Amino acid sequence: VFFSKKNIFLNKMLTFLKSYKNDKVFLLKKKLPTKSFLNKKKINFLISFHNGFILKKNILKTLNYNCINFHSALLPKNRGADPILFSAAKKFLFGVTIHLINEKIDAGEYLYQKRVNLSKYDNLRKAYNKHENESIKGFKKIYPNIKKDISKYNRIKFKKIHRKIKGNFVSIAQATKLKKLL
Repeated sequence: VFFSKKNIFLNKMLTFLKSYKNDKVFLLKKKLPTKSFLNKKKINFLISFHNGFILKKNILKTLNYNCINFHSALLPKNRGADPILFSAAKKFLFGVTIHLINEKIDAGEYLYQKRVNLSKYDNLRKAYNKHENESIKGFKKIYPNIKKDISKYNRIKFKKIHRKIKGNFVSIAQATKLKKLL
């Protein structure tokens, strides 16, 4: 299952996934998948790519927690809404994280993290594009291991990244307030 708002980066992801001829890809844009849909289609992996929904525990369990999310920050910094904007406002390092989804927002184990370097001339649009390109590059690196683990163990098991820094959470209300200031 592929879960996202439509954009050029989504198209890049779909093109990459469709290059794996034996993989079936379902695109859901406006609603959460149901347990019956997942079982009927025999879905065993879900990608959350910048969607506004929170997956319920029964969906996570149905998928054996084989669910990943793309986040445009070096987690655990800037969990939640508008991570690029808050990285700029708080003067944090920029980066991307691909992580397993669990019951908490942006709190699952990290599968991929990479710093994104920006120049002083980059605006938020350029920053966004650099983050998206790095996320896709990272996903292309880890996807073969994800496929192998799900095929062999029915679970994503490959080595996760551990960070021992303190994080923060940004609510939608905080993000809205900062956008109004801008």
